[in-house]
Amino acid sequence: MERERTLFSNNRKVSIRQMKRLLFLELFGISSLILPGLMARFCQTDGIFAIALGAAAAGGLIKWLLDQAAGRIPGAEGADEPSNGKAGSYGRRFWIKSRALLLLALFCLAGGFLLFLLTAVIENQLLDAGFIWIILVTLLAAGGYGIARGIECRARIYEILFWFLVIPLLIMLAIAAIDVDPDYWLPVFACGWKNFFLGTAICFGFFMLSLLSLCMLPFCAKPKEAGRAAASAIRWTAVLDIGLYLILLGIFQPELLMSLKYPAISLMAMAQIPGGLFERQDALMTAIWFFSLFALFNSFIFYGVLQTGRIWPGKKEKKEGQGGAGGKTGKIRIGIVLFLILLAAVACLLNGCGLKEPEQRLYPLALGVPQAEEGYDISYAWPVTSGNDSSTGAASPDAMETFKARSLFEGEQEASENTDRVLDFNHLKALVLDTSVLAKTGKMEELLAYFIENENMAWNTCVFVMDDASGIFEKDMGLGKSLGIYLEELVQSRDDRKEKAITTIKDLIDQYAQQQGTALIPQLSVKDGKPVITAYRVYSAMHDHGTVSAKDAWMADLLMGNARYVSLTLEDGTYITVNHIRIERSIAPAQDGNNGRTPVETMEIRGNLEISGSTVMSAKDRQKLRGYAQEQIQTMLNDFCAKQREQNKVDITDSFQKLAGYDRTLWELYRNNPEAYGKKLHTDIRFSLKLLTA
Repeated sequence: MERERTLFSNNRKVSIRQMKRLLFLELFGISSLILPGLMARFCQTDGIFAIALGAAAAGGLIKWLLDQAAGRIPGAEGADEPSNGKAGSYGRRFWIKSRALLLLALFCLAGGFLLFLLTAVIENQLLDAGFIWIILVTLLAAGGYGIARGIECRARIYEILFWFLVIPLLIMLAIAAIDVDPDYWLPVFACGWKNFFLGTAICFGFFMLSLLSLCMLPFCAKPKEAGRAAASAIRWTAVLDIGLYLILLGIFQPELLMSLKYPAISLMAMAQIPGGLFERQDALMTAIWFFSLFALFNSFIFYGVLQTGRIWPGKKEKKEGQGGAGGKTGKIRIGIVLFLILLAAVACLLNGCGLKEPEQRLYPLALGVPQAEEGYDISYAWPVTSGNDSSTGAASPDAMETFKARSLFEGEQEASENTDRVLDFNHLKALVLDTSVLAKTGKMEELLAYFIENENMAWNTCVFVMDDASGIFEKDMGLGKSLGIYLEELVQSRDDRKEKAITTIKDLIDQYAQQQGTALIPQLSVKDGKPVITAYRVYSAMHDHGTVSAKDAWMADLLMGNARYVSLTLEDGTYITVNHIRIERSIAPAQDGNNGRTPVETMEIRGNLEISGSTVMSAKDRQKLRGYAQEQIQTMLNDFCAKQREQNKVDITDSFQKLAGYDRTLWELYRNNPEAYGKKLHTDIRFSLKLLTA
């Protein structure tokens, strides 16, 4: 008789390390996807403290529960209740079956929600809604197969995948952190105790998903160490969640963050890998959340199948797989759980969507919103490429269409009907607004609300304005490349401005959400048959505040901290360059008759002075020129600030978002009225130069 052997993947035990890594992925996948939006809604900048407190409370409780339960594990196979239906009193059997029925319902509902979430993420990033049933069936089949292979097999697979998921995530977070503005982290302790404790309770609830470790405990190789492992998984999940939340806050700010559907995935779409290695790395990074959510989904199936074994013990049979998942009875139990999960998921997923193949799509690279008496005139420009030329920058004319519509949603629908294709804005490069549209706050709010709701809109699209935006959408201008790519290169080709100086759809959405902030939007004109930038519109707190000439735009960039270097010609004709620019500022109430309520900003701007190499000067003359340049630039900057405050009533230094970090009293005073702050702000600029010797 052949000796019976037990394979490693079928021995019903997982190691402590496997348990910790599997639990970490399960917790991080769901918490990182949903928690940031909830924390932004209730706790704003205090969300990191709520996450930390909620994790600490959950970790302590879970460790205590697991330590208590570890001492009650009855034998090696202790997961199963008596399965013959006769052991114990009738009351005990009734309690066991009732508890198992409730747990089965809970696991099936939770599994259905996870199936819905997985399907939504895959639809949003990888496929279209036309594949919904294929996605559902595939996920259910994969989940059922995972259960049939046993818990240790799943744990070992995720142990191997762990670093393949975590390392790319850490790299992308580090890349995204480059764009973080620390001023968005302030103020702290401003959400109120009620919201803070509510946010803490939400975090506690998410981390209490680690209660699943109680179900895993009978399968743990070292039950007495399970409590410490679960607490460690919660701790590291909280650390990564806090880091992710800080990055999301530093890029989106709370008001915008709370309106995003999947903030973490939106962040991956905005983080650009240096060198342009990937155009859509967000789709690649979706794998992190897919595998993490699938791990939790698979666990819900596994524990649901265990409960069916307690409700319906069946006949005594050799236990193959995990929790009675082997054999005919086990397959029936898996089928029941999968069917119940499918019902729960369908309740969330039923909707009518059509199939959208790539050849049935249009990819506009430029979108124009010209002037219209009612509604909008919406113009689209997309490159026309031949079948054997699919390069993005192909020198071919654009196909252009303009539609009249009452809303942008209606315009998109009309464009799809007239062209028999679906518009896809994932690759949009340029948005051109008519100046009359920019001046109407109501229309801008409708426009930005459309961009927020339209999930496939590229938020890093460059924004432009034009007196008559329809002009460049009426005919091909012979640019040698697509209009959208040409306009994007107009702003990206300047190396004297930082990348954050380029105004994008995301910057306007920030203003819409925060009702604060200042941006310079390039204004286009047509010269020699081609669009060029002739000025910049000052757009602050959702209001148009006039123009700044292209000649003076360097001062606005410098004051906003967007200048890498500044090159200009002084009044005596000397051409100089100021680089290695450093800015220090402080904001405090003025000590005057207004009870110290007038905000005064002091800016210390320092830089290195370089004189044109064609200018030969003695050391004494160079020092004299340094003082002359320093005085002239300081005067120009102070006069520019005063003009913007008096004529345009705007905070041209974009200092309001920094106010909470400098003076909380002033922030409390102006927090709901940033426009009043911009009108009253006095800015004193002190400019100093360090002379670089030749």
